[in-house]
Amino acid sequence: MIPLPQRPIAGLSTLPWLSLGFLLLTLGLLLGWQGLRDDDERALQAWYNDSGLLALEQPAYLSWLRLHGQVDKAWAVERDPVDEQGRHSLWHFRQLAFDPAFAAHNRATVAGQDIPYWHGAELTRWQQLRDQFEHRAATLPRQRAGLNPADTRPATLLTVHFTSNGLLGWLLCALVLLPFAWALEGTLGWRRMLMLWPLSAVLAGALSGILLRPDHQLLLGGQVMVSAAVGMYLGLFGRERLRFLLPGRNQTPEWPAWLLLPFWLVLPATAPMLGQSWLPPVLGLLCGAALVQLARMPDMSLFEEQDSEDDPGERDGLRHHLTGGWAALGSMQFRDAEQHFLAAVRLAPTHFNALCGLYQVRKLRPQEVDFLATASRLLTLPLVDDGERRQQHALWREAQQLCGDALRLNTATRLQLARQFASVDALDDAEALLHALPEDAHPHAVIAAQRALGEGFTRRGNHNKARHYLARADAVTD
Repeated sequence: MIPLPQRPIAGLSTLPWLSLGFLLLTLGLLLGWQGLRDDDERALQAWYNDSGLLALEQPAYLSWLRLHGQVDKAWAVERDPVDEQGRHSLWHFRQLAFDPAFAAHNRATVAGQDIPYWHGAELTRWQQLRDQFEHRAATLPRQRAGLNPADTRPATLLTVHFTSNGLLGWLLCALVLLPFAWALEGTLGWRRMLMLWPLSAVLAGALSGILLRPDHQLLLGGQVMVSAAVGMYLGLFGRERLRFLLPGRNQTPEWPAWLLLPFWLVLPATAPMLGQSWLPPVLGLLCGAALVQLARMPDMSLFEEQDSEDDPGERDGLRHHLTGGWAALGSMQFRDAEQHFLAAVRLAPTHFNALCGLYQVRKLRPQEVDFLATASRLLTLPLVDDGERRQQHALWREAQQLCGDALRLNTATRLQLARQFASVDALDDAEALLHALPEDAHPHAVIAAQRALGEGFTRRGNHNKARHYLARADAVTD
C-alpha cells in the first residue's frame, strides 16, 4: 500500500531517488565505515577494563543512577552477565563508559561544584584515565559522527543522520521511509526535497541536543531524518486524499494521506530499545511538517491552471479532470482517461497538460484520425516554459515516427517550433524545420527562428553556424 505522487507518473522521473540514495548511503556506511564488526570497540573495552577505569567508575555509576531515580537501569547494569573471557556486553560498556550526564557530573566534581565519589589520588587518577579514554574513544565512528547532547559539535548535527544503530536500526528506518517516499518526493520534486529534508533533520538534531542536554546517551541512526520526511509528507498533504497503489490491483483507490501515520510510530516506540530517546523522532516529525510549508508556493502544483483569472469553478473542474485522467491512465483505464482529458480540453483548449494526456491515450491507436488531430493541435501550442518546450520536442519526434508523412504542419507552426526547439538546444531539428520553406513565409517569423538558431549555436560554441544564421536574419531585415 503506497501513496502515489500528485503529478503525472512519467517514466522514472517521479521515483524517490533521493530517499533510495539516502538508504543506500547509510547502508554502505554501516557495512563499511561504521563496520558490522565490533573489534575496535572491544579493544577499547579491554583497555577500559585493564586500566582500572571500570573498577573506579562502576560503583560510582550505580550509586549515581539510584540517586537519580534510575533504579531499573542500575539493576540491569549490575546484573549484566560476563562471557567466558570475563567481558561484559557492549551494552554494559556503552552505558557505563559513554553516559554524558555521568561524565558531566564527574567533571563538575573535579571543578569543586559537587560532592566527588573519589578523593585525593583516586580523583586525580580517575581524571587522567578518563582523559585518556575520551581521546581513544574519539576515533570510533559512532563517536565521531554521533550527536552527544552533553558535548555538541556542529558537524555532528548533520553526520548523525547518516549513522545507523546497527542493522536493526537501519531496517526500521527503511521500512518506515519507503511507504512515504514516492508521494512526497514525486510531488515536491528532487530540488525542493534536497533543500528541505536535510534542513528539517539538522534543525531537529539541534533541538534534540538542546532539550536532552546533558541527560541522554549518544544519538545515532537516521530516525530523525526519516521522521523529518514523514513530517514533510503530513505537512504537505494533511487531510488530502491520495491515490494508493495496491499490489495485484489495477485500481488506485483514494484514501486520506494520514492513513500511513501508524507506520511512523514504530520509530519512537522502538527508540528506547536501541538505547535512544523517543524525543528526537518526534522533533523530526514536527520540524519536517513545519519547514515543508516553505514549499507551498503558487506554482508548486503541476495541475495549476495557466490563467489565474478563470472562474474558480472552472479551475476546480479542470483540476478534477486532469487528476482523474492521469490516475486512470496510470491504472490502464484508457477509456476513462480519454473522457477525463477530453473534458479538460473542452474547459481549457490550449492547456498543455490536458493535450499531453489526450495525446498519450490516443497514441495507442496512431493510425486513427483522432491521434493525428491531437498531435497537430499539441504541436501548434506556443509555449514559454523550457520544460514544456522540451516535452513538446520529444512528442514531435515521436509523432513523426508514428505518423510519418501524414503529419503535415503549416509554415507558421514549423517556424514557431523551430524557434522553440532552438531555445532548448534541439538545434538539428530546428534546422530541419527551416528547410525548404515556401516563398510566402512570414518574414518576421523567419527572422525570429533564424535569430533563435544563431543564439543557440552561440551557446553551443559553433560560431560559424551562429554567424551564418544571424547574417541571414539581418539580410531578411534589410
